Amino acid sequence: MKKDVVELYGDVFSSINEYDQSLIKKHLEKHFEMDEFLPAYNSYFIVTNTTTQTFPFVGKGFKANLGLDPERMKTEGTKYWLTHFHPIDLQIFLHTMNDMMVYTLSTVAPEKRKKLTYSWSFRIKTAWGNYKTVFAHTLPIVLDDMGKPVIGVTQHTVIGEGEQAPIMGTVKYLDEHGTYTTLLHKNYSKSYLNSLLSKREIEISELLAHNLTSKEIASQLFISTHTVNTHRKNILKKTNLKSTHQLRPYFLH
Repeated sequence: MKKDVVELYGDVFSSINEYDQSLIKKHLEKHFEMDEFLPAYNSYFIVTNTTTQTFPFVGKGFKANLGLDPERMKTEGTKYWLTHFHPIDLQIFLHTMNDMMVYTLSTVAPEKRKKLTYSWSFRIKTAWGNYKTVFAHTLPIVLDDMGKPVIGVTQHTVIGEGEQAPIMGTVKYLDEHGTYTTLLHKNYSKSYLNSLLSKREIEISELLAHNLTSKEIASQLFISTHTVNTHRKNILKKTNLKSTHQLRPYFLH
């Protein structure tokens, strides 16, 4: 994994402000206690410290479900964790984190940010060499003076066997009536891939996702089949996908 990927993750949550260590300790103690009683099924909790890019608490279900090392999560943090992401999902995940953070800081009032929840999905490579699809649902519990999350509690639930699917990111707000309101819901896989492609390539990707042939696309867009095939090659090169068939789950959601 390139070094700049880890640095980019740090940039998303960068913070230079001090925070209340005693408050963080109380939150960690609560999760230690909870983990003692919860069975290691397909769900587990982790606590994220975005300033150190480490995970000071990792529930026992982490190792049971993924076979990965919880101690390395605590000491090496994102440098260890991100190396296990599916290569297609990694950049999209970083794009998702950045966009949701930009949305939070530019749209949501600071006093409301502790009532936000964030969710997304991704594929992670287990210690046994296969991929699992994980749904993440996180709650920020400590913010810095700029209103950025410093400490967050995340519940991970294994929901699949690594099937190809778009990363859908959601931001919700818990209002005064105890009801969640969806503030942001986006297909980040499509959003990220679109950012790599030209307008014409996006048009062709949409049509390929609907199983149109190069000849059919050429006829619909009034261009030559050769031009369509050239665009198809460029689309694969820019997105690092192995086949244009892989566009289908991303562009149809």
